[in-house]
Amino acid sequence: MTLEEVKEFLEERKAEGESEEDILKVLYAMYVKGAIELSDLRTFTEALGWKFTDEFEALPEDWVCPLCSVGKEDFEVVE
Repeated sequence: MTLEEVKEFLEERKAEGESEEDILKVLYAMYVKGAIELSDLRTFTEALGWKFTDEFEALPEDWVCPLCSVGKEDFEVVE
């Protein structure tokens, strides 16, 4: 998706009353289900002004999964 498409999508969702956190949860769920690519997730995340990383080790220790509200300590890296 282009940055303009992303911005349009985000504005539509915000106009419907969704918070940025709720939008991000939907986007992560879409990525997990294979509906969007990692590059699209990165574009959406950065368009919202959030820091994006796909490096687990780079996540702060107090990170919480936006989908299940579980902390980083409950996850493990699978290679």
